[in-house]
Amino acid sequence: MFCKHCGVQNDADARFCKNCGKPIAASPAAAGGVTREETPVWQGSPSQIVNVTPFILSALGAVLALAVAAALQHPIWLLLPLLPVFYAGYRWLQVRCQIYQITTQRLLLTEGIIARRLDNLELYRVEDIVVIQPPLLRLLALANLVLTTADESSPKIVLRAVPLNVREMLRQHVEACRERRRVSELRLQQ
Repeated sequence: MFCKHCGVQNDADARFCKNCGKPIAASPAAAGGVTREETPVWQGSPSQIVNVTPFILSALGAVLALAVAAALQHPIWLLLPLLPVFYAGYRWLQVRCQIYQITTQRLLLTEGIIARRLDNLELYRVEDIVVIQPPLLRLLALANLVLTTADESSPKIVLRAVPLNVREMLRQHVEACRERRRVSELRLQQ
């Protein structure tokens, strides 16, 4: 549950904010319902499981580079094993800096390590949500959510490696936004 005063996420059963100490009122959004004012519903990042292949390849690369450095026996070659380690760290940081936030009205996507990019999508513009679960994500109860939207700048948005329950939460708030704005699809037959 998010504090409406300072925005910090607290435990679901908390009565007072752990950051500012003010009382937390149970909002309809926190209870799984919908509300007219925009409140945060869920915030998260992709799971680091998306980096399994780069991490494994980096580990193998570091071992191979260490073997080459040992064979060449020159001090400068001892820096070679650091390259795969830096690459793995970069990939970890890249995923860590991706933030997905669902509010009762919008989907906010933030990404970037040094330069930030913030993308906003009004929820009523979401047309379809497809769940893709490769075997490893399925074992971990995660999924890639592919959103087809009516937004011209972002016709497809992929939320990578997020908990499976995010789909239903997103669907509920998309439907609520459509009802509130009285938006419906119009299909033209040719």
